[in-house]
Amino acid sequence: MTLFTNRIMRTICLVSLFIVLSITYLTSFCGRAIFDKDINGYFDIEKQFYFVDYKNGKQIITIIINAPQQYEGKQPIWIFPIPESSENFEVSIEKEKKAYIYGGNISILADCYLFNLFSLIYNSQLYPIYLVRKISRYYPQATVEWAGYMDKENEKELELEKTYDIVTQEERIKTMGFSADVLVREKERNANGVKILGKYKNMGLTAEILKAEDSESFLKYLYLDGVNINKSLVLILKDYVNKDFSFLMYGITDIEKYKNEQPVQYIINLLTQNKYRDAYQLVKRIKDLNTTVNSELVKNIYECFVSSNFAGVELKERAKSHWFQDGEKVVINIEFSSDNIFIPLKTQSIYADKILPYVIYIRNYVKPKIYQEISSNSEITYFSHIIEHMKQTKISIYSKSESLKEDLLIYNSTPIKADIAYFIMNFPTFFQRGNLWLWSRLILFAIVIVFPVSICVSYVSSFIAFRKTNVKRWKFALIGFFNFFTLIGFIIAIIVLKTRRLVNDNGDEIYTRKDIRKILYTMIFSIMFILITTIIHLLIRLLIT
Repeated sequence: MTLFTNRIMRTICLVSLFIVLSITYLTSFCGRAIFDKDINGYFDIEKQFYFVDYKNGKQIITIIINAPQQYEGKQPIWIFPIPESSENFEVSIEKEKKAYIYGGNISILADCYLFNLFSLIYNSQLYPIYLVRKISRYYPQATVEWAGYMDKENEKELELEKTYDIVTQEERIKTMGFSADVLVREKERNANGVKILGKYKNMGLTAEILKAEDSESFLKYLYLDGVNINKSLVLILKDYVNKDFSFLMYGITDIEKYKNEQPVQYIINLLTQNKYRDAYQLVKRIKDLNTTVNSELVKNIYECFVSSNFAGVELKERAKSHWFQDGEKVVINIEFSSDNIFIPLKTQSIYADKILPYVIYIRNYVKPKIYQEISSNSEITYFSHIIEHMKQTKISIYSKSESLKEDLLIYNSTPIKADIAYFIMNFPTFFQRGNLWLWSRLILFAIVIVFPVSICVSYVSSFIAFRKTNVKRWKFALIGFFNFFTLIGFIIAIIVLKTRRLVNDNGDEIYTRKDIRKILYTMIFSIMFILITTIIHLLIRLLIT
């Protein structure tokens, strides 16, 4: 008996070692890098970026001002309808760093993390190890693999973006019928029925908020500048005025001042036009002046020039990436009250089959109401950081202009999909760092999945393999606990259990460990265990992807 016990102890030690080695599979998972190409500046087309905070019925939108496609000539005007019946606005034009998306796509990360956890379950039965290893190739594990995986995904998106027919600066002005020049007047004037709630000028930008009593008054106000407004836009503006909306109108009105405030954007524009020498001279001049305007950023771009030896495409991409990640951008901040998050789209529906991409970042997880016309060309991504536990939502819209029939309404509630994925990524732990962090996750996962399934499957398997037995069924259920020590631990436990009843020569009943039914019992248990855990895995995966 002592010899048998020693063998059991040695086996359990080997099994424990196997579990420790399996955990290294889990530790290779990493979700700490930034995987969003747009926030890293990896795009070649103009996009309208919005950063949104929503708290206590107040919506704060930061609008990043795009660099002009052409610095010569007229600049386009933007109209942002505001669903606010009162006159309580807060508007500012300033410089900000807006790049707060951390972590990665929570659905992808949770899917990979879930696979890692369930891989421990599958590998615990030993025979699926080879198959699990094959499948794991489709799930990037370490940081390097994640970077390679996301690079491939980004390349696909960049190639797709090149096929988009984007609205140009000239087309925007021509289609709308007026430019940002309407914001520049020698003498301010009010029209009957129209009130200017605010006028803001800074860093080459001008913005004003208008409130009209009726649509006709608003149109007369615009016509005073001698503009020829697009008829479709007239109908859209009328509809907004009738719904008691106000309007934020903004644009670049002093191009030289804006150029001085945003030199990096102008440098990128020169690179886009293949004017590398001009761009280099500007970078060198700004660097030598050692001004405070993005000084570190300019130094980084200068180093890109030196290291790349004027490799045009690479240089432009690196400069844009540096600017978008680290540069201070000229932005317009506007705060207003709203029942839900509101993003106006209808004013951009006048450009027929052209595309004006929208990229909207929102703090916290939200539920956008994507209507049918834009659903096929929209994407909602939920981000999370495995350490900071930050929550962000990204909404990308690449629909044709004529499809923007409605504005985007976003409910301040968390979708079930994001809740489940976030829970998986932030599975409750006893400790936040070190090996205890990993062990606690493993133990909790075992309590939630492995133990309940093992106990139930072991109990049911006993009815199939041991139809007639005097052994209490709860003992078979208890055997399921040993599945935590892999299939080997389970086999050892069932070997120890006396299941076969014999009658000796004296007529006394005795129980022995030798029982051929244990082989059938072990096979049924293991197959059912793998089957049920796979179904659970697929069901959870279906909820988060």
